[in-house]
Amino acid sequence: MILLRWKSRPGINKFLVLTVICVFRFNAFAQINEPEFFNRVNTNYYTLELTNLNNFSSWISSNIFEETVRDLYKDEIYPIEFLWVKPNDPYFIRRPLPPLQDSLAAARVQGAQDELQQELRALLVDWGRFYSGRLLADMPTDYILETREDTVLLKFKNYNDSRESETYILFGLNGLVLQTSVVYQDSSETINTFPEYKYTGEYWLCTGWRVQILKKNDVISGFHVKVISRRIAKYWLPSQFQMELQSKEVRDKIFIRVYNFRNIRINRDIQVLNRGN
Repeated sequence: MILLRWKSRPGINKFLVLTVICVFRFNAFAQINEPEFFNRVNTNYYTLELTNLNNFSSWISSNIFEETVRDLYKDEIYPIEFLWVKPNDPYFIRRPLPPLQDSLAAARVQGAQDELQQELRALLVDWGRFYSGRLLADMPTDYILETREDTVLLKFKNYNDSRESETYILFGLNGLVLQTSVVYQDSSETINTFPEYKYTGEYWLCTGWRVQILKKNDVISGFHVKVISRRIAKYWLPSQFQMELQSKEVRDKIFIRVYNFRNIRINRDIQVLNRGN
């Protein structure tokens, strides 16, 4: 059994301190039917990939971008268009912005637009695993599945990663994922992720995730993402991401990021060329 207990003190170490108590009862292994277990994992979660949604798009802005350009534009500006295409391919399009005569101001806006696009690329990696795509989509055939009294541990190597790494996914016996860990052999870096879900009456819908980044067992940073979703037609789609970040260097400060989705459109008549590029 693995118990995960979050500790936090007011204003400090909200995401950096995690106590992990591991108690493995080796004398009592649970019996589990692997095909049934993987079927629960693959079908009990809400994922866009398993719906009949072909694509959706949205304009995106953030509180940081808005603060950066507030003195330059009177109207709201959404500088990035996000496009998701089945099976689970994300695309980012830089939207044209109102021109500015001042070259320094224009450079500031372009830099903020570039930064927002980079943030979204990183943020939507986990969204792609827990929300839009299947958690085990990239699992190789040479996995290892270990069962205990009340948990299941899945282990496999990441052959598609440019860096040598292994993935560990801890489940409850019902198939609900409790924690994922990616361990990089070349840098002694570990990324622990704790996804969060709510039950919609039919599926488990991802509502966010907590992340810890460790170097040689020392936590160097952490963040918490909350996903606000709403129904459009019959699909759950994101309308806002709220993120809180903390680093070891600045323990007494939490940085806030809010990403707003607007003008969401579904099943557009589009054709993607050079898919994957």
